[in-house]
Amino acid sequence: MYKIYINQNALVISQFDNSSQEVLHIHSNNSESAVSDISKDELINLKGQKNIICANETEVFNNIKAQFSLVNAAGGLIRNSKNEYLFIYRRGKWDLPKGKLDEGENFETAAIREVKEECGIQQIELGELFHISYHIYEENKEWILKQTNWYLMKSEDVELIPQLSEGITEVAWLQKTQFEKVLQNTYASIAEIIEALH
Repeated sequence: MYKIYINQNALVISQFDNSSQEVLHIHSNNSESAVSDISKDELINLKGQKNIICANETEVFNNIKAQFSLVNAAGGLIRNSKNEYLFIYRRGKWDLPKGKLDEGENFETAAIREVKEECGIQQIELGELFHISYHIYEENKEWILKQTNWYLMKSEDVELIPQLSEGITEVAWLQKTQFEKVLQNTYASIAEIIEALH
């Protein structure tokens, strides 16, 4: 299954019929015809959550991906020994630290670098890949599909320094009991990751 976010909306590509969501396209065996039916305009103007049901999810996803400029990014879900998670407050919304890969950088290195830069922490233990998210957005009149690899991490740093130059005004350790305030003011793609932590 693939889930691509467009603002607060989402496109799900899967082999399974989720009857609670509106179906955009159904193709039982011909993924090529599925792709030919989906325009970039249809994707960027998507409202709510829509499903594409198809036999070959990866082929459909790759053909959609080919319509956009690609950006790779990485981020972290950082936990300490108190079972608190590290969140940032950026441009009026709660978020998780993440950023684009530099040239020649791999996902793991980028995830650690971005967490250090955005949160001011130094000691990080990298864990396993937790989630991959996809997000379509417009930047400088160009439509981009961003893949973000999210890694579990550990840190005990208590001195947190928000990267103000990136619009981050707060960095905070939060217990799971405090996640509700984050979920009330975050992005749909981030909410999905947070809910997966429960």
